[in-house]
Amino acid sequence: MEQDVVEIGNMSEVKWVAFLLEVNFDQLVNFLLPKFEDGTTIDLNAALDNRDSFAMMIYEEIFRWILNRIGLHLKCPLHTGLISILDHYGFEKYNNNGVEEFLINSVNERLENLFVKHNFHDPLVDYAKDGVTVDYKVPNSIENGKTVELLFKKPYGLLPLLTDECKFPKGSHESYLEHCNLNHTDRSSYGKARSKERMEFGVRHCIGTTWYNVNDFFSRNKRMISFSAVQLLRSSKNPIIGLLVENYSSNTSDVIVSQAQFILRGAQEIAEKINGSHAHFVRCIKSNNERQAKKFDIPLVNRQIKNLLLAELLSFRIRGYPVKLSKTTFAREYRCLLPGDIAMCQNEKEIIQDILQGQGVKYENDFKIGTEYVFLRERLADRYEKQQNKICSDAAILIQKNMKTFVARRVYKRKRAAIIKLQAGLRGWKARRDYIAKREEMFKAIGRTMKRNKRLDAYHQALNGDNSNQLQHTLVGYIDINENAKKHWRDQHLILKPLRH
Repeated sequence: MEQDVVEIGNMSEVKWVAFLLEVNFDQLVNFLLPKFEDGTTIDLNAALDNRDSFAMMIYEEIFRWILNRIGLHLKCPLHTGLISILDHYGFEKYNNNGVEEFLINSVNERLENLFVKHNFHDPLVDYAKDGVTVDYKVPNSIENGKTVELLFKKPYGLLPLLTDECKFPKGSHESYLEHCNLNHTDRSSYGKARSKERMEFGVRHCIGTTWYNVNDFFSRNKRMISFSAVQLLRSSKNPIIGLLVENYSSNTSDVIVSQAQFILRGAQEIAEKINGSHAHFVRCIKSNNERQAKKFDIPLVNRQIKNLLLAELLSFRIRGYPVKLSKTTFAREYRCLLPGDIAMCQNEKEIIQDILQGQGVKYENDFKIGTEYVFLRERLADRYEKQQNKICSDAAILIQKNMKTFVARRVYKRKRAAIIKLQAGLRGWKARRDYIAKREEMFKAIGRTMKRNKRLDAYHQALNGDNSNQLQHTLVGYIDINENAKKHWRDQHLILKPLRH
């Protein structure tokens, strides 16, 4: 019997994959298409399974690595802090739905159940605990508790049955469908095949009944984690690639993984995280099916608003009191709305009463006071928030003004002190300069005066003395006589000289 030959269609793509993963090209080829000793290869389905399982393992590990890196970047200083973001596909419904659509829709059904619980049931429970009555009842059309039990409840839920059936060596899609039909007879959530020739079952989801073909459930539910693939990735020259498969380092052989089991575990973890935290649900809608810009398909948007329970949620929030604050928090947050001298003299209950009744009769039906909490409607909560923001903004501006005044005054005083010090130094230097100049001028004046006085003293002494020669020398020494005076004096001296004889 001749066997079909299986070959790799595009070697250049395999070379590119080997280059990106930094693994040996020949080892990658041998993994994707292993050969036996007689030269034959595995069949086409096995080769496709090798390729798909290898790609899925790399995708899952890279996705997990990216999430871990984001978590490290956004880590909270508290070791218990946690931020989780869940992005998932919407419901999928085609003419021929397989195991992929079944798993995706099962997770969506569980998340829809959590949405109804958090946005409808939990607020009603809070109202009842605090003695607050609300004229609203959750409609049966949005209740999907039975469908969630049909899908997830052990041991006979559709997903647990699929997981258990895959564990048996002789398990098949026929036996799986038979077990489903035997264990689920409630037609309100489960539907048997529409005809005996069809291998299918139906599930009544919150968006309507969807039929699933079970012919490929077993083959597509199983995924093999190949030991050869793990060894190949661990041999990569890139250490990050090797770390991606560190979780599989303990495997010594091929491991078969059930997608249904993975979905069960993941859905349970998601439910525990959402139930144990403060969750926010974001509903996304499409404006049109053609993905065109600036086109708004009103019928399509209306259907999405109805199916996503946005209209029902809006009706419930209008009738109820969606904003819940503890009495202590409410009094602490909004006591600024009261005059300070009044708020200082009142207890918590009086403060709450004055704040709520101070908005007038227009808002008298927009709040309820429970035993532990204060419940507000959104328009009253928005009003309080705006008033608080305005008061806090005005107070912040006043604080900023005083702080800026203080800083400016301090800078001014520092500059003024520096300027005064500079002025004092400059004035001192100028005074010293003027003093030195005046002192030198005074010394010069004193010198001139003393010199003049000495000449006058010498002149008077000469006039009073008898020795004319001494007078001559004295006058010459102390009096600056010009040439005419000297000549006149010599003539007089010659005339007087003979008279002495």
